[in-house]
Amino acid sequence: MDDPLLPPEPLLLEGTNLSEGHGTTRPLELFGAPDINARTLIKTMHNIAPQGLAVAACASAGLSQLFTKHAGKLCAGVQIHVEDTAYDHAVFPPMRLQTLAF
Repeated sequence: MDDPLLPPEPLLLEGTNLSEGHGTTRPLELFGAPDINARTLIKTMHNIAPQGLAVAACASAGLSQLFTKHAGKLCAGVQIHVEDTAYDHAVFPPMRLQTLAF
């Protein structure tokens, strides 16, 4: 169940320098920016909360947007892939993964 006091997941990134993948072929599956180190970020996420990545794999990826925040720039990014076919949003909402990345 969504918490009415929390913004929908994509809105978490809207007011930041991070791209939420709009303008790419994988919107909302990728996030990144020109000035982040995606591998270090993923390693830190695993160190802080390994249980938070139990159903989703994160891989470093490059992204280039055709429009929006970083149009035309190569960004380091993180690609999120849900591995569990029985994914349950109530157990692990995507917002937790984005909050962990912050």
